Amino acid sequence: MENSIIIKSFAIIYGIFTDSIAFKSMMRLRDFIGVAIKNSVFYWLLIKDYKFYEAWRGSLLGTGFYKSITFLWLYIKRVTNTIKKSAPYSWSYRIFCIPYEVISKSLLRSYSILALSVLLTVLSTNQVLQLLGLAYIIYSSLFQIERGIYTIAFIIPFTSSTNLILLALGLFVSFVFNNIKVKSLKIEPFFLLFFAFLLISVATSPFKVNSLMTLILYGSGIIFGYIIIYTLNNRQKLLSFLKANVWAAVLQSFYAILQYRFGITMGGTWVDLEEFGEITTRAMGTLGNPNVLAKYLVITIMMGIIIMLTEEKLVNKIGYGLLNLVIATGLILSLSRGGWLAFIFAVIVMAILIDKRLIFLMAVLGVGVLFISPDLIMRRLGSITNLQDTSNAYRISIWIGTLDLIKSNWLKGTGLGLPAFSNMYQYFVYGSALAVHSHNLVLQIAAELGIPGFISFMVMLLALIKWAILSAVKMLNSKSRFIVFGLLAAIAGHMLHGFVDYVWYDPRILFSFWMLLGATICSVVLGQEARHG
Repeated sequence: MENSIIIKSFAIIYGIFTDSIAFKSMMRLRDFIGVAIKNSVFYWLLIKDYKFYEAWRGSLLGTGFYKSITFLWLYIKRVTNTIKKSAPYSWSYRIFCIPYEVISKSLLRSYSILALSVLLTVLSTNQVLQLLGLAYIIYSSLFQIERGIYTIAFIIPFTSSTNLILLALGLFVSFVFNNIKVKSLKIEPFFLLFFAFLLISVATSPFKVNSLMTLILYGSGIIFGYIIIYTLNNRQKLLSFLKANVWAAVLQSFYAILQYRFGITMGGTWVDLEEFGEITTRAMGTLGNPNVLAKYLVITIMMGIIIMLTEEKLVNKIGYGLLNLVIATGLILSLSRGGWLAFIFAVIVMAILIDKRLIFLMAVLGVGVLFISPDLIMRRLGSITNLQDTSNAYRISIWIGTLDLIKSNWLKGTGLGLPAFSNMYQYFVYGSALAVHSHNLVLQIAAELGIPGFISFMVMLLALIKWAILSAVKMLNSKSRFIVFGLLAAIAGHMLHGFVDYVWYDPRILFSFWMLLGATICSVVLGQEARHG
């Protein structure tokens, strides 16, 4: 490997570049900007500990909340402990355990039946067989909760939102019965504030049943993320969870490549035929929409990069590097401009967080990629700012209408969910741009929850990012930092994508977002525990 001509060539080019006046000037500029930022009021405000958590815990509302939650949790634990103590003497419990005891005697048999259950859940059109597959996944997670987490992570893009809700609820039952310890986190108040606005938006919605269903979709992802935080209690478990996501993305990407290769005619559904008449196919995987596929792959390819960076053996690094290329190919073939930008942004964010010097290497590689990119990709990227593109013009019209809607409903919003939004949006249509959502995550949250609810979401997200970065820079282990930075980069890419599309339109992406937040918090907690011994 060390004698490779390519590597030697890169080393020579890099050496010449680092000795150049341009590079040294950029380094001086970087150092100057870095010092200016560190001495600025903005930086001081950013790193200052405002002690929100302490204030929340000490407040009357916070004290009452935690006392109520503690009482409820202790009551649940008392009930579950009573059941667990009496269970060994119960014939029904012994019968309940027999299938697992028989199956778990052989590792091959155990994984084979779990794989069959996944196939039934994902592929079967028969509802009875689907429920049978779901039932076994939940049943096995009662005995091995981590396996349940990995399985759910793997099947997210292949199954329905209803199945994900059922699996999350089943996993929560396992979480309760497994006596997993929980503790308060510094960012808790910000999440609780956002959840409070979700509840308010349901209560004030004119379509309460639909809003409640949307809240259940939020809740299932939140529950899954919460379980991840406290169950994956070492780095190896967290990495196994990330690998489950990566392998699911690889299968999605292989299927997407086959779709593009053999062609799926879509007409003008997701393509501007005037600007890109030669495009008749866009890869969409099993997600039914090329833009949804891109949203999913942006999250998972960042997980793949994390795995590649944290693997010990060179052969494993190369292997995951190749898998990342497969996922990247699937992302490219989705022809999603928002997805491409989100991925580029995520990689840049990760590079900056790991080492600012990497940004220059990324710039060189980026220019090289642009030179070898096919004409179609370059034209698709170039069309992002083209207002003649029907997709761009349509979205801008919707954004204008949504902004008018927000101005008229700034306090409490339209209510949670698409039915409440679309019912109100019809009175603010700009031109002929009818839509069921705003094609913008930021505007959609502001429209549904109102400006106060939107602010609570942004504060929650910024508090998480600040807490994660300030915690990561203190971590002694580079792998722990890579995991935190990679997951933060995935969040950044996802949010950038949200500026040009409503990325939570598909419930599976909404579920994935809360899963991503849970994994990020988990990575920070593990890094902190490792630092403190």
